[in-house]
Amino acid sequence: MTQRRMSGGGRLRRQKTYPFGRVCEAKGCTVRLSIYNQDHLCAHCDETERMEKFEAQRLGRLLEAARA
Repeated sequence: MTQRRMSGGGRLRRQKTYPFGRVCEAKGCTVRLSIYNQDHLCAHCDETERMEKFEAQRLGRLLEAARA
């Protein structure tokens, strides 16, 4: 196998890959993950999970402020 060289003279590194056929672990999601995606969630489910976490934290702060 030959390695290509970058324009600066350095060598390109092989990108790490993950097993083929992995499926997003979010409940009800059937998206097949890329071999280059190290996460266990697809991009859509990852974003949804982050937004839900953000909204839960926001709601907690609002409730805390209301009690004070």
